[in-house]
Amino acid sequence: MAAMAASVTLVLANSFGGRVFTRSKAQTDHVPERPSSGPPKEAGLAQADGALTLSVPSIHCQGCVETIEANLRLEPGIGRIEGDVRSKTLRVTYNDSDTSPDTIEAAVTRLGHRVEKRSA
Repeated sequence: MAAMAASVTLVLANSFGGRVFTRSKAQTDHVPERPSSGPPKEAGLAQADGALTLSVPSIHCQGCVETIEANLRLEPGIGRIEGDVRSKTLRVTYNDSDTSPDTIEAAVTRLGHRVEKRSA
């Protein structure tokens, strides 16, 4: 019983930001690294001609934002990605000729998040 209480306490402490144990490299391997070939996508922001704001109520921590950002960077035509945990929004700039709002929304949905509304 005491072991179960200690386990629950550690889980709750970690989920509310009081990090007792940090994540190891093996636990964060699901977040893809930025491709190493070519310039970073942010370098091409001058070509970004579209902007999209997504309301994603399933974002509950900075880890959610980082996972979404890392995966969106793998999509073609994505420029800057700014996520905000408090407002549960993502702001994405993109190149209209390489991607579309529907494609960006589908990429977020594939990660298990729910997109409630979007605005340009």
